[in-house]
Amino acid sequence: MATEKTNNSTTSEEIYKTIFSNSPFGIIYFNSVGKIIDCNEKVLEITGVKQEVLFKVNLLKDLKDEKFRFEIKKTLVSGIGFFEGIFNPFLSNNGTPIIANFSAIYSKKNEIKGGIILIEDNSKRVEAERKLKESEQFLREAQRIAHIGHWEKNLKTNDIQRSKELLRIYNIDPVKKEFTNTDFYNLIHPEDRAIVKKTYQIALQNHKNFDLTYRLIFSKDEIKYVYEKVKIFYNEKSEPIRSLGIVQDITKNKKQEILQAALFKISDEANSDKSLSELYGSIHNIIKNLMPADNFYIALYNEETKLLNFPYHVDEKDKKPEPHPLSDGLTEYVLSQKKSMIITEEIDKQLQSEGKVGLSGEYAKIWVGIYLNFESSIEGVLVIQDYHNPDAFSSEDIELLEFVSVQVIKAINKKYADEKLALSEKKLKKLNADKDKFFSIISHDLRSPFQGLMGMSELLTETYNGLSEYEKMESISSLNDSIQNVYSLILELLEWSSIQTGRMKFAPKKTNLKDAFAKVVAISEISAKNKEITINDIINENVIVYADPNMIETIFRNLLANAIKFTPNNGKITISTKKQNNSIIVQIKDNGIGMKKTVLKKLFKIDENYSSLGTKGEKGTGLGLILCKELVEKNGGTIWAESELSKGSSLYFALPE
Repeated sequence: MATEKTNNSTTSEEIYKTIFSNSPFGIIYFNSVGKIIDCNEKVLEITGVKQEVLFKVNLLKDLKDEKFRFEIKKTLVSGIGFFEGIFNPFLSNNGTPIIANFSAIYSKKNEIKGGIILIEDNSKRVEAERKLKESEQFLREAQRIAHIGHWEKNLKTNDIQRSKELLRIYNIDPVKKEFTNTDFYNLIHPEDRAIVKKTYQIALQNHKNFDLTYRLIFSKDEIKYVYEKVKIFYNEKSEPIRSLGIVQDITKNKKQEILQAALFKISDEANSDKSLSELYGSIHNIIKNLMPADNFYIALYNEETKLLNFPYHVDEKDKKPEPHPLSDGLTEYVLSQKKSMIITEEIDKQLQSEGKVGLSGEYAKIWVGIYLNFESSIEGVLVIQDYHNPDAFSSEDIELLEFVSVQVIKAINKKYADEKLALSEKKLKKLNADKDKFFSIISHDLRSPFQGLMGMSELLTETYNGLSEYEKMESISSLNDSIQNVYSLILELLEWSSIQTGRMKFAPKKTNLKDAFAKVVAISEISAKNKEITINDIINENVIVYADPNMIETIFRNLLANAIKFTPNNGKITISTKKQNNSIIVQIKDNGIGMKKTVLKKLFKIDENYSSLGTKGEKGTGLGLILCKELVEKNGGTIWAESELSKGSSLYFALPE
């Protein structure tokens, strides 16, 4: 029996040593005063501490790790302890993540005489958790960078968990706690809410996942585009229990799509049959799809004419300006700086106080001017403005409009070239027709006076000696009148020809109308006195227009001669001016014989070749008024007539200031 007991003891001891040595856990025995009695190799492997060093350690006195030491004390008192963390007994730079379970060892009297520590290497789990945490952080960062958020909904309880990035996409402060599903739903654009709700309901009914694109609206001027992909999870009874949604902010991509569509549309419009004025309207509508642009205009400055034109102008406050020389408006300021800019109401007032611009029209809360460089004698500005919202436009809008402006310039250039070509063809046809009319005038109207002159001079030569002094003077006077008429006709023909061939010099500048008319009236006074006609000059002394002074004198000379021609003896002619918008309107009014409406329609048209005798039988070709029309339009103005038979006529022309 003794031998059997001894053998059993030996066997148990061998089993114990085998377990002790080969255990996957580190095992430490310590006594009641903290001295280490024994440990296996696994402890040395896990902690990295040599055996001779470890055996010298008193766990209650020498350990620097307060938490670990506390668990030993606790084990010696209560029988158990637990530690999870970095085991760094001497607080050196290195330590090992471990999980340690403490158990007391009891004597036969049930008194604690020491303890045992089972140590598990926790490095892999800690590393895995670290990597998982890094992965989660990376995922969150990736979602933030890609503007991707997510949500998860428990379809049984309706509880929803939302990521911070999702809240950011919805412009909701992550710190804010009190927001409801209704708050999220109300952020969906009203036009998109029904389709979002219906799509989700159909997906639940048909057990299908779905994706869709819709808009979020935060204010009149702030809209986001989002793409949402939703997966629905079901239990073993095919009941929906959970849904997961991934939401991506695709605003930039969507805006890029819209921009590309806008650029294509502008290009398409440029290649259409639309006129240049219709193209401007199309450009306005296209830009309105990109941003709020109810108030919109395009201004073009021509270096040759020195005039600023507004071919397209839509504004809730200001009327379309007339063509005018450069002044001190914001449009001109952009032209002078040759760069695009955003000007707020405050900046506008500051520029005015510095004398860089003047007040032109109503103050806008924000004004955006995009410089258009046509790389020719023309440059321009594309303008949008808002009278109510100072935040209607941003620097991003300037970048967007500058990008669009490149295509706008190309479109305008192409349409302008197309219209210029069509106009050239039309002008060529007109020139050919005018040439025929011109030669007709020369062959008839110029030949007839010369035939009269030749007949009169021949008669005077043959009968001179037999004529009385009175008859001689009458004949010579008639001969002089005929010569004057022929000279006027030749002068008109030469001036008209110069315009048609482009040989007439054009040099516009600030011109005083009073002075220009004074030069003309001195020449015309003889004709007026012969018919005892009174000429009333009531032009204001300070009226200035921007036009070629020589052309202005030619216009005055022809219109005044026309008025004298159709005004009877003792008649009256009045020349006056008035300002209208940015133009000066000149009126030359007579109390002569007047004209029928059918005659009015023929004025200013060479193809009509209309001419009638004056009140004393004065002849003409009709070229004088045609010449005036050409010259007025050359200076950026317009000309027209008003008349009533037997009540006189008024001829008007308007020129820019």
